[in-house]
Amino acid sequence: MLLEDVMPGNIQAAANKLYPGTLPSSKNRAAIVPAAAVLHHAAADGRVEYRKVEKLKEAAPETRRPDDAVVAALLSHSEGAMHVALTFLFHQGWRITEMLSLLREHVHLEQRELVAFVSKSGVWKPVPMHEAVHDALAPWLEGLPEGRERVFPWRDRWTFYDDLNPLKKALGVEFTPHQARHWFGSSLGDTGASSRDLTDVGTWTDPKSTQRYNRSNREHGKQVMSRLKIRAKEGSDDASS
Repeated sequence: MLLEDVMPGNIQAAANKLYPGTLPSSKNRAAIVPAAAVLHHAAADGRVEYRKVEKLKEAAPETRRPDDAVVAALLSHSEGAMHVALTFLFHQGWRITEMLSLLREHVHLEQRELVAFVSKSGVWKPVPMHEAVHDALAPWLEGLPEGRERVFPWRDRWTFYDDLNPLKKALGVEFTPHQARHWFGSSLGDTGASSRDLTDVGTWTDPKSTQRYNRSNREHGKQVMSRLKIRAKEGSDDASS
């Protein structure tokens, strides 16, 4: 088809034909988003009229929050660089690539502040430093060799996994670094933190993107439900709950 004849419905039909039996998220990622990018680029050049291309509706992603016992076990049984890294992941909620690319010049201990490069958005973002991270980073930075700019020793996520996997196996737990991001967001959500709050303290740049991470655990849900009571009318001695 000529580009000027391509309509959003044609793109969705092509996605269904190219990737039959796959989830909407796969069709969006592999077909609809790339095709929409081409169509919108042509519209920006004035070659065709702008047409809004809607993605297929996706199921809400499941939260991957690890149990608090897993978090405690990882932190209490790790040491050295791995302990500092896990402390960072759980208390700052960064993506693993964001943490591994952290430079010494972007750690401001006195100001209790970190500067992250959010590659998804292409922006530098200052965020507050958690006290536990401050206490872990202060002695760690003092012991780094002179001239080394990167805070952490792993060159990429795969070399990090090489050191993390033996610890997981020894503890008999399942865990990925991205689960720490879920734990960070949902644990703050348990305290009443809003999506706007998570955007301010984490490396998210859009409050909407924090929603999948800000889901409270079952116990918190039970506590919330326990607050719901039917109060007795004024002057009555009875109250039901």
